[in-house]
Amino acid sequence: MLSFLRAKKAHPLLKEIDQARRDYREAEMTLNFADPNFIDHAVHRLSTAQSQLNALIRAAKKQGLQAWTKPLPPVVSGSTVEAGEETVKKDRADKDGSGSHVDQNP
Repeated sequence: MLSFLRAKKAHPLLKEIDQARRDYREAEMTLNFADPNFIDHAVHRLSTAQSQLNALIRAAKKQGLQAWTKPLPPVVSGSTVEAGEETVKKDRADKDGSGSHVDQNP
């Protein structure tokens, strides 16, 4: 990776989570392409990788770690952001047909 792209050193636990994610994806691919004689082994490997990833995520949450530095944007519903009572009224008017309507057959 290019050194100018690194903002700061990542927490060691975040590095472990990244490795656990890679291990999980690899175990998933192993299961997808496993020989029928090795399905049990592949399932066990996937289960172990999932358990390890979940444990690391719980530990990161306890420490207050997160993968982003900026606040997350608000949740978008449809094509508009829910912005209080005005948006709700406008949405209701559109659904009821009481909003502005253009007749397509004059």
